[in-house]
Amino acid sequence: SESGQPILQSPASPFLRWMVLVGILAAVGGLSFDLLITRPVLFRRGSSVTARSLGDQLASRILRLVWIGMVLFFIGSVAQLIVQAAVIHDIPLLRTLGSPVRSLLTDTDWGRLWLWRVGLLMGMVVPMGMIYTIPSKEREKHRAVGFLHSLIRILALTFGIGVLFNLSQVSHGAATVEIRSAAIVSDYLHLLA
Repeated sequence: SESGQPILQSPASPFLRWMVLVGILAAVGGLSFDLLITRPVLFRRGSSVTARSLGDQLASRILRLVWIGMVLFFIGSVAQLIVQAAVIHDIPLLRTLGSPVRSLLTDTDWGRLWLWRVGLLMGMVVPMGMIYTIPSKEREKHRAVGFLHSLIRILALTFGIGVLFNLSQVSHGAATVEIRSAAIVSDYLHLLA
């Protein structure tokens, strides 16, 4: 650039952004697919044993994908935090742990949004962990248990949608002051799509 500032703050930045986006999109997309496609088609009243068996297998794989996505998202987010602290304080990565990271989290909008991001992720993790407390065999015996499984997934999905909005607030478009609100909404709709 003409001002002498590098285009990228760190060579790792695009990879970490990719990691964060792929992780959360896999988690939110997996939950959406499960709620909008798998459950209505394969677990509806009158479904055959084969359809329910296929549904159980598919739901299990989707659940695994959601967990992998959430872990990928968390690791990418922590790495972004460390890289951001290193860039802001102009120090090596290992020296960021402690007060540089703490000041980034408490003294900057980016840091506060990062805390919200991780909080919303925990809002996804808790309901997803609850799924394991209700055996799927119970779902077949009681409709209320199946409804509870869906409700838990909806709660997790709601937090995931919140994470997407949080990411839109730190997007490149959000840095454009003149059209900040429109850019955030546009980026959010793009992530939702």
